[in-house]
Amino acid sequence: MSPISTIALGASIAIGNIAAETPNLGELTLIEEAGFNELEITISAIGDSDTKTSQLTGTLTAQLNIDSDIGISHLFVIQDAAVQASDVTFNLGNFFVGATINTHDLAGTADTPLGIGPVDPTNGEFEAILHTFTINSGTLDGSALFTPIDINVAESPISGTGAGTGTIILSDPIEGPDFRIDYTVTLTLPVDFSGTIPTGIDGQDADIDVQGRIKAAGSAFTYRIPSYEEWATSEGLAPESRAAFTITDSLPNELIYALGLSADFSARDLLVPSASGVTFGFGESQTRDNILIEFSDDLTTWRPVPPSQFESGQALIPRGFTGNITISPEAGARFYQVSIAP
Repeated sequence: MSPISTIALGASIAIGNIAAETPNLGELTLIEEAGFNELEITISAIGDSDTKTSQLTGTLTAQLNIDSDIGISHLFVIQDAAVQASDVTFNLGNFFVGATINTHDLAGTADTPLGIGPVDPTNGEFEAILHTFTINSGTLDGSALFTPIDINVAESPISGTGAGTGTIILSDPIEGPDFRIDYTVTLTLPVDFSGTIPTGIDGQDADIDVQGRIKAAGSAFTYRIPSYEEWATSEGLAPESRAAFTITDSLPNELIYALGLSADFSARDLLVPSASGVTFGFGESQTRDNILIEFSDDLTTWRPVPPSQFESGQALIPRGFTGNITISPEAGARFYQVSIAP
């Protein structure tokens, strides 16, 4: 294989994702459907309780890991969410010993605290407890025992985890140019958590319980990894041209294919020097084969970059990787090459 080489003083390697329109990123919107996005909120205080239903609206962004061969995601990690709840009024007790609590503009967010969200590939199910929900804005007002209530939820957020089993389902795949596949994504996520809110009455707190099922739908896309023959045909090359230097005289066709590139790639985009060293740009499409980065100080002896210099702990860039790899300065190594792993 012809190497891709550059002079640099290398050290650690960091892996990062490409911004812009990003593969495997689900952009979801809560939908209107009976039995979903209706929070049953129960407030208990002064020896009584009341339950009201609040309607949810909002959006959610999730990191997925789509396997285009079987049309499922192995991963569901909430990156961001913005959810609003409709206003409701709770009435507890009676005229003599009672309370009225009104909610105004309650809103919150969701996340996956550990950044770990495995999905069962056989049915799209996952453990909802891995994901956290927080009501962190809005106000509650009213009165209890003729004492005014004025609560800023931002000062006393209500937070808890999901409960039971959620699902993330991919459907309606549509393949477009460049082997891109778009999917409809549907999420269901049960929630059931409790907390307390201050009442302002002799330091007493009211218990609050939240239950419901969130459902959201949207889209996500990934890139199918084509065979070399499919790729070559789409690029106007002969299917048997793996070892040829048709696209450029410095790289064989099969290496350009393996890097996830197209025939019109720019070598300047592939290797970008910076103050931190040199960045290998693998592009928005996935790598189509396992890639190895090697180093040398004499252009004669080549060795894999030590695993300790990778954030991932390994020198091999796996098939299906998307993003950039940056090598920053270290004494000794001056040349680097990228090749197809044996």
